[in-house]
Amino acid sequence: MVSLFRKDRKDDRAAAEEHYTRGQWSQALEAYLRIGAREPDNVKVLRRVADLQARAGRREDAAASYRKLAELYAHGGFLVQAIAIQKILLRLDPSAEDVGRALADLYGKRGLAPRPAEAGRGPLPEIPLFSDLDPEAFARLVEKLVPRTLGLGEVLFRQGDPGDSIFVVTSGAVRVGRGGRV
Repeated sequence: MVSLFRKDRKDDRAAAEEHYTRGQWSQALEAYLRIGAREPDNVKVLRRVADLQARAGRREDAAASYRKLAELYAHGGFLVQAIAIQKILLRLDPSAEDVGRALADLYGKRGLAPRPAEAGRGPLPEIPLFSDLDPEAFARLVEKLVPRTLGLGEVLFRQGDPGDSIFVVTSGAVRVGRGGRV
């Protein structure tokens, strides 16, 4: 008997998410790879592919996916996300040299509304949070960043904890509570 049923994009997405939520990593990866073949610049899909490749021990594939993802984020103006991905890449492949410099170069090449050079600094694009940094200071900042991945329901910090860090959510969502209110 010949089946006339044809899987479509919704089927692949639903299967990918179902496999992922069930912890069926290899099946999830295969489904996400099918989606990624159709949508090569979909950063959400590429992020999931890279994460699953890393989980499966496919380091070279994961590194290539993370590199592409960082480039897509950076060229799309999502520098914080690009930094987070580059830091994950560096953790995955410690031999990846000068990751911070590569990001500083991307940062300098953005071409968005450059400001006039100041005291020996070249023009930099106006990007919130980092627009006052010169490339060297930016590279030093990137070296000090530490990416964190939290599981569902995991607490990052509690009200009253001493503050010595800044946290930036680059993917997903967080729930913030204060004084018993969410």
